[in-house]
Amino acid sequence: MNFVQPEHLAAGVVGTMPTVYWGEVYANFGIPGLAVAPLLLGAWLTIVNAIVVSVKRRPLQLALLAILMVHFKNVGVASFSVYVVDLKLVMLLLVYFFLTVRLRLRGDGMTYPASVPRR
Repeated sequence: MNFVQPEHLAAGVVGTMPTVYWGEVYANFGIPGLAVAPLLLGAWLTIVNAIVVSVKRRPLQLALLAILMVHFKNVGVASFSVYVVDLKLVMLLLVYFFLTVRLRLRGDGMTYPASVPRR
């Protein structure tokens, strides 16, 4: 991994480069894009969170929520185009839906044991 200021690494200071995100938004959409892009990104993350949180709490959904949190944490230091064309997210959701259909057809692994409280 390349660091912008490696001399700060020894002191434990590691940051991000938000200029990549803002620079790409400005280069593609100009000044109006600088005002709209963060709103669209926030709306997208809110919609994904609302969908995942609204489903029943089953082991597979909790695993998806954990993986999505780590995924969006990693994407948070990327450029704007990663949000627009997020192939990792598409693949993750395809695997999730495949596993959901397969477990429903088999009829196991979709619910908690009776000892775990439900919401």
